[in-house]
Amino acid sequence: MKKNIKQHLINYNKKMAETLSGWELHEDNPELLEEELLETLFECGEEVHREVTNSSRWWNDVFIVKEIDGMFIGYEDAETTGDSSASELGFEFDKETIEEYEVKTKTKTITYYELKK
Repeated sequence: MKKNIKQHLINYNKKMAETLSGWELHEDNPELLEEELLETLFECGEEVHREVTNSSRWWNDVFIVKEIDGMFIGYEDAETTGDSSASELGFEFDKETIEEYEVKTKTKTITYYELKK
């Protein structure tokens, strides 16, 4: 995870901890801190973009962008096509896919098929 994203998520967690009594960020334990930051990424903020980038028998690869406290953070994840979780089926989350994104406007032309009358 890039330093600027990590620091942004730490600051966000600290701000949220002010409203939750008895909760604190474990900055003294790097492994636990990383788990907490990933949980923040997955569970908090608003999902502003989701795109299936690849489909397989067991899971769909998805690209997700979330807005968390003013920063747009994107990452690659997986959603299963059945009852098992992606990790149970062999998917491993790659923290290196976590990147900061910015909003851009793009016009896209699509082709679709309409019922002929």
